Amino acid sequence: MGDAALEAADGFLRGMVPAIAGREAAHYNLNANLLHAIDEAVSAAEAVEAWSMGIEALLANWSAQEKEAKSLGMLLRVESLDLTRRDLDLTAAYGCAALVYLSENLQTLILSENPLGDAGVASIGTALAAKPRATLTNLILDRTGAGERSARVMTRLVATHPTLRKLQLRSNVALDQEAKDQMLLAERQRDTKRKQAGLPKDLTLIL
Repeated sequence: MGDAALEAADGFLRGMVPAIAGREAAHYNLNANLLHAIDEAVSAAEAVEAWSMGIEALLANWSAQEKEAKSLGMLLRVESLDLTRRDLDLTAAYGCAALVYLSENLQTLILSENPLGDAGVASIGTALAAKPRATLTNLILDRTGAGERSARVMTRLVATHPTLRKLQLRSNVALDQEAKDQMLLAERQRDTKRKQAGLPKDLTLIL
């Protein structure tokens, strides 16, 4: 399991670092772009340190819920995972980030009413952003402690992620109206681009 987590983190970093470093300098003249790059770099660093422990925490919690021992192989075969009100913390959030990046089957992830924290929610979003061909289409994060950092990551997901179809972030009190407005603006701009291309709306954002 440790080797798998290390491999995931390594692949994650290989995708993230060139993307951050390869952008034109002028890209970072905008504060929003600079802040997002910082979020990406911090989340990448946290992944290296925490993914292995995170996977262990996630497996332990899932095993307790299902009342039987669960392995990483089983976890990676799951298509829908509902861990609502499982007292998942920041460490488990890093495990969820690893799952999002590693899995080729996961389509729905529900983590509502868990104290993941702003850093935890942001790490999950960053892992999804690093995998544009992810199978995950539905991400439910109601009352998880999402805040300013999460909002920046999620705004970028809403704007550009090709496979995400539903993002739900209700009852996160640290998400102020400005952050919500930015995400809603990204959703409208995405819809407009698709409409101009003759394509239907493909993502639902619920705040």
